Amino acid sequence: MKLEFLDFNLDDCPADKAPTYFGFECPKHPGRMCSGLVLRGNPEGLKPPKQTWAWDGNREAPTFSPSINCARCSHGFIEAGKWRDA
Repeated sequence: MKLEFLDFNLDDCPADKAPTYFGFECPKHPGRMCSGLVLRGNPEGLKPPKQTWAWDGNREAPTFSPSINCARCSHGFIEAGKWRDA
C-alpha cells in the first residue's frame, strides 16, 4: 500500500517532522490517492475538524484509527500498513 505523510501545506513531510495529514492509495482504484486526512494531535495547534485519525507513529507500516471511508467506495482499516475491509 502506498502511503504519504503531509505537512500543514499538504506538501511531503520530511521524516524528522511530525505530519499533520496522511493519505493512501485507494484499495479499489490503484493509482488514485485518498489524501489530506487529518491526524489527531495537529502539530500546528489548530482546532481539528470533526473527523480525525489516531496514528501509531510508524511511517513504514502505520496503523490508523478509527476506520476510514475511502472516497465512498470502500470502508475499512489501515493496520500495520495494510488495508483491511471492515
